[in-house]
Amino acid sequence: MELIPYPIGPLNPKVQDLGYALALFAFIYVFVARVLPRMNRALELRDDAINGAKERAEAVRARAESERLGT
Repeated sequence: MELIPYPIGPLNPKVQDLGYALALFAFIYVFVARVLPRMNRALELRDDAINGAKERAEAVRARAESERLGT
């Protein structure tokens, strides 16, 4: 069954094809909606860990520099 009863070639999709496309879109949408927030959360945790390590390293460097200068 075609949506438009006129012969317009491959631009006239079959209802079955639209059903497959809708099901595939729904599957991809649900997959992305579930995966992206988890991935963003993991990236934020990684960023926080890197920044925390960087701040600790800067504190150790400042303390070593002050001890080296004898203050």
